[in-house]
Amino acid sequence: MKKVQNKRIPLVDLRMRLNSLDEERDAILKLIASYEQSDKIELPPSFTMRGQVVNAVIELIQKKKGYVTTREIFPYVEKKNILKGVEDKKALLAIILYQEVNKKGSSRLKKVARGIYDIK
Repeated sequence: MKKVQNKRIPLVDLRMRLNSLDEERDAILKLIASYEQSDKIELPPSFTMRGQVVNAVIELIQKKKGYVTTREIFPYVEKKNILKGVEDKKALLAIILYQEVNKKGSSRLKKVARGIYDIK
């Protein structure tokens, strides 16, 4: 019976392989970061309450990386203090979302289901 020799990989080769793996990992991380940056929509500043609400909803959708519900939207908009001075904030939010979704051509949001919104 033949004896199988256990060949050792030289330490220099192992270090070179490790360095190349580190370089490959860094390149992949940079690529992931660039993809994440390109997924973000640049929002123009808005001076109207309606525009600020829609921008806030789009920000929230981007943070969650998916659709959002009105139950998530209302506290987020409240936290940003966009609807200050409004008596019935939930009603106004509902109106703004309804009008944005039903805008012809320039709508930035779409209604996925009842109370659920996503970026168009």
